[in-house]
Amino acid sequence: MEIKVYPTKTEMAAAAARQAADALRRALHARGKANVIAATGASQFEFLDGLVKAPGIDWSRTVFFHLDEYVGIPVTHPASFRAPTSRLGRRPLRKCTAHAASAGATDAK
Repeated sequence: MEIKVYPTKTEMAAAAARQAADALRRALHARGKANVIAATGASQFEFLDGLVKAPGIDWSRTVFFHLDEYVGIPVTHPASFRAPTSRLGRRPLRKCTAHAASAGATDAK
């Protein structure tokens, strides 16, 4: 395992986005499609913003999976990761197939 340390969160996010974009391009080239599992939350904003700006990715051939969601909030709530204003609701990811975690449980403990 290679461990890399970056001076700032922004530099780390940019490096992670470049690495993820390279992996996506390779998968798309080799298999014609790619699956992505994305962590959500404020800690991922810079990474996801960098990833969607990466050139050469045909997002229509990707399937995106959210790892988490707040329990009991509707998709219309501004904090929802499924909301249209979330990182996955932004272009160009609107072209991908997306599967968000369900937040509909009302009896979660």
